Amino acid sequence: MAKSLIFYLGVLILVILILFIPKYLVNASSESLPDSPFYSLKRFSENLQKFFTFDEIEKAKLELKFAKRRLKELEALNKKGDFSHTVELLQQSQRSFAHALELINYAQKKGKEVSDLMEELSEFSSNQQQKLEDIYAQFPEPIKKSFQSYISRFIILLKDSFNFIKNFDKSIFERLEKELERKYKLIKEAIEKGGSRECLFCKLAPK
Repeated sequence: MAKSLIFYLGVLILVILILFIPKYLVNASSESLPDSPFYSLKRFSENLQKFFTFDEIEKAKLELKFAKRRLKELEALNKKGDFSHTVELLQQSQRSFAHALELINYAQKKGKEVSDLMEELSEFSSNQQQKLEDIYAQFPEPIKKSFQSYISRFIILLKDSFNFIKNFDKSIFERLEKELERKYKLIKEAIEKGGSRECLFCKLAPK
């Protein structure tokens, strides 16, 4: 009884906050970065969205969206020369992506139609490996090594998603494989032209 009361009280507080937080503050926070005073409001808004989303497929879509958003924020901070949030944002993006995989797997086991979501997952896996490659290239040489292990963990998770997609639908995986091969060639060309860029994701490319 006490637990139920606490739960409903919590929901009531959240509803009140949603109704009374000024809309202009929410809009101002939407593009904010971790160095902004509005960022905590942005993350609070994201957590509310997840809290009130009960369908596994819709929640998985949110997690993929937020995983992308964390990497976009990381890239923006890198361009400003701010690397103080790098580990935090990498880990948060990875957690969101891992949770999305779990939700998709759970929805599939429940017999839900997940083909469209698998396409979205494939697109994420392809685009984000390139995004991570670009982010890694932004790091100054003296600090690259300190972040490499965190990037490598993301690589392992992306590999898991490739296998997950392959087991679900080989045609989706084949399209992903071709796209990865195309991007792999572009990375190799950039290395050959620039000479110094490291191909951290070469091991992801189809052999």
